[in-house]
Amino acid sequence: MPYPSSMNKAGWGVYRVVPWDIHGVYSTEAEADAAAIKVGRQYTVAFGVSSAINGGFKRLTAPILSPLHGCA
Repeated sequence: MPYPSSMNKAGWGVYRVVPWDIHGVYSTEAEADAAAIKVGRQYTVAFGVSSAINGGFKRLTAPILSPLHGCA
């Protein structure tokens, strides 16, 4: 489920470039991938932050999570 308001949120964005549309910003890559499959091949999934000012989406480097205790 996308964030209730997808504006000014960092997370996994599902967006289309032409014509521009940001479908939503999700907390996990798996959720974003599933949403992108539903809306169509023209949508891209990337980690970034959305902007309420211009309705844009700025791609960022996805955070690297440290391994769980006891795993590695």
